Amino acid sequence: MQRVGWQSQDEGAAFQLAEYLNRRNDYRKELDQKTTEEARNLVEQIPDWEAQKVLLLYQPHWHKGVLGIVASRLAEWYHRPVIVLADDEDGNLSGSGRSVPGFDLHDSLQACEKYLLRFGGHRQAAGMSLLAENLESFRKAFYQTAQAQLKDGIQPAVQALAGEIDLRDLNSTFWNSLQGFAPFGPANRRPIFLSRQVVDTGYAKLLKERHLRMSLRQNGSRSIAAIAFDMGDKLGEVVKGAFDICYVLEQNHWKGKKSLQLMVKDILPST
Repeated sequence: MQRVGWQSQDEGAAFQLAEYLNRRNDYRKELDQKTTEEARNLVEQIPDWEAQKVLLLYQPHWHKGVLGIVASRLAEWYHRPVIVLADDEDGNLSGSGRSVPGFDLHDSLQACEKYLLRFGGHRQAAGMSLLAENLESFRKAFYQTAQAQLKDGIQPAVQALAGEIDLRDLNSTFWNSLQGFAPFGPANRRPIFLSRQVVDTGYAKLLKERHLRMSLRQNGSRSIAAIAFDMGDKLGEVVKGAFDICYVLEQNHWKGKKSLQLMVKDILPST
């Protein structure tokens, strides 16, 4: 994903450049989504990942340009510090890390610096590079620093609701307005919304016996796709009638098409 810095006084040429940038941006978003999904699959292949206080993931083919946002998503979903690494153009490994409250990512990297070529950042976000042969030594040292820093456990994730909203109001206009508050990250969390009395349209199913995929509707609204990670035990509540949900809104990119979907944070009995 090369960077471009063009400008033009010609309206036609400017329009072509804008279209090109939009295509590149769509490509980046699809790459971000694909990498995130691959990273989630890696996490779930770790037999005891739920017992791990930090996560370190590596795939040689991942694109460096999306590692920061992928690490941020994973830290939010799993609520633990995450480092995501890939091969770089120098034949080494490089990547990004994102943290959670109570864990100083920069201090942890400083404690592991003998395995790193370079690193930089702050408590909540950092970048680093290392020799490929040092990966496992770095992983072990990073996990040890986590045990020391988080000996009392990870602080619970606490975030206030941004507000209650009807599913019928979730459209492209609302999405574009929401992006005015971006970029989202540790200091600017994506807003969580509440919708009451939603129902599944009959397509709820389990994914990998752990996750829940749904198609939701509220008061005659159009259906909207939703996924709830690690909430497979809620399937019975979903299929029997109306329920309330807390969620963040996402835009799904697939084969050039865009659609909104809900990343469900909690499923509650309707009130």
